[in-house]
Amino acid sequence: MISIIIPIYNAESYLCECLNSIKNQTFIDYEVICVDDGSSDKSKEICESFVSEDKRFFLLSKTNGGVSSARNLALEKTKGDYVCFVDSDDVVADDFLEHLVFLSKGGDFAICDYTRELEELGTGQKTIERYDAINYIKHVINETVKHPNICMMLFKTKIIKEQKINFTLGCIRNEDYEFYMKYMSQEKTVMVSNYKAYYYRKNENSASHKYDSSILTAIEAESRISDYLIKKGIINENNLMLPSSVQYFVYYTTRYKFLNVYNLIHEIYDVRCMMKKMIKHPRLSRKVVALTYCLFGKKYFYILFGKI
Repeated sequence: MISIIIPIYNAESYLCECLNSIKNQTFIDYEVICVDDGSSDKSKEICESFVSEDKRFFLLSKTNGGVSSARNLALEKTKGDYVCFVDSDDVVADDFLEHLVFLSKGGDFAICDYTRELEELGTGQKTIERYDAINYIKHVINETVKHPNICMMLFKTKIIKEQKINFTLGCIRNEDYEFYMKYMSQEKTVMVSNYKAYYYRKNENSASHKYDSSILTAIEAESRISDYLIKKGIINENNLMLPSSVQYFVYYTTRYKFLNVYNLIHEIYDVRCMMKKMIKHPRLSRKVVALTYCLFGKKYFYILFGKI
């Protein structure tokens, strides 16, 4: 059985569409754990209607504490052999679960593809690539594969429980990245498909689109992942995980003109030192940004990229 975990907060606009897409799955051996994280709209009532109609749907309610606490609560209640995560404003293809189960039979860890265009949902040639898990982790770090999303994955409950992998409370961004990178380090192989079984809705109001002080939790998560993988001997201490994260947010706070956050990052991190390290990054675009910063410095980098 698969346990599908859905954290929900004021999602009434798209929640029915999301839950109906799960209800229509071709793979039927699953439970749906909806976690209402203190919604003030009709999200709870919508969930209750699905619970009353389908015995596979369950509802947990809690005071608002964020997506990490909602997912952790659901993980404590899971009964399935596998776990997957779905966001409350997204939609899955009818064979989303079936495809992930099919992939998992060919290797340890299954990852499907996603789309940001609803009309592309359920498309793709189902081309499958098999990776050594450690090599795939390094590909993700070096950005030499398409960056996956936690909602495209099928996890083994046993590994989550035995390794005590959970979501870091208070982490607003990159909490999902931290979770699946730690999990993936426990697996041997990764099966990746280009089949677009998940529709990831563009939501400009989500935390991932806000460039405020919460981005510091993303950088901190990257640092924790780095430490974790170093301890396991997967990467060395000279890795570029933390510099990559700092560079990413320095660049985007510049592009979107969030000067206060741009300055805050500089107060906490030695940005120039990290940019020097990023000159060795395998991606050309990363090298260019690093070189530009090193040449022009903090002030003129902000002016230059703020105009692009």
